[in-house]
Amino acid sequence: MENAQVRLIILSARYIPQLYFLIYSCSILRLRGEAYKVTSSNAFGWQHWCGAWYRLTTVPKDWPNAKKSRRRVGGVLAAPRSHEENAVMFDLMLRVGRKSFCINCNNFENVASWRCNDELVSPNYTNWAPDEPSSFNHHTGDRIDAENCAEMLNKYGFTGEWNDFPCRMTRVAVCKMSIEGVCQA
Repeated sequence: MENAQVRLIILSARYIPQLYFLIYSCSILRLRGEAYKVTSSNAFGWQHWCGAWYRLTTVPKDWPNAKKSRRRVGGVLAAPRSHEENAVMFDLMLRVGRKSFCINCNNFENVASWRCNDELVSPNYTNWAPDEPSSFNHHTGDRIDAENCAEMLNKYGFTGEWNDFPCRMTRVAVCKMSIEGVCQA
């Protein structure tokens, strides 16, 4: 295939959703000494794992707007449901060089009860950093402007642990788009 044809295919993949996910390569992820056959990742920043595609947004937004904007592109603001999925999302954060991103967990309904992925019950899987969630706003020093949204961290010595933060603060977000069914993990 000539270079011009290859460039045309790559250019087309940017604009035709059916081709968007076709360009990818495999990788292995190691986190905490455990190896996982991860996913495929493509040239456009999407990473595939277990029937879904993941990507970090490029524009930081507050938590409510990050959630709305993910729905507009056909995906959802995601939160890990397992250690393996947490590792996949952390790997994505490492690939793009981010220190944190927001995930789909909040305690809007009840400050003592966190909900993830829009479920009505507490999540079966969490990965809170030590002493988190604290519901304490370290920037203002009070609990009135509490930390009601969650983020994944790659700073302060944390490697994928979660922290609560004020929802009005801006972060990039992780978008999840399921296109191949449900993972049977």
